[in-house]
Amino acid sequence: MPNTDMKVLLRRMSNKHCLYNVAMALFVPALLMIVSLLFPHHAVPWIPSALFGGFVATSILVSACRTDLK
Repeated sequence: MPNTDMKVLLRRMSNKHCLYNVAMALFVPALLMIVSLLFPHHAVPWIPSALFGGFVATSILVSACRTDLK
């Protein structure tokens, strides 16, 4: 049942510890994106790496939150 699984995941992610981990995982790629927008000539390759890093970190932390409270 994917619907109830999503509800459980959202309830677990509302846990403060889990939200803190997700926010910290997204902070570094967001910082890289901001730096690359401020200095476009020096940091063009950072954009895809920041997006990929954010995706990987978020997926790892979501799976950690999912298994944390099973």
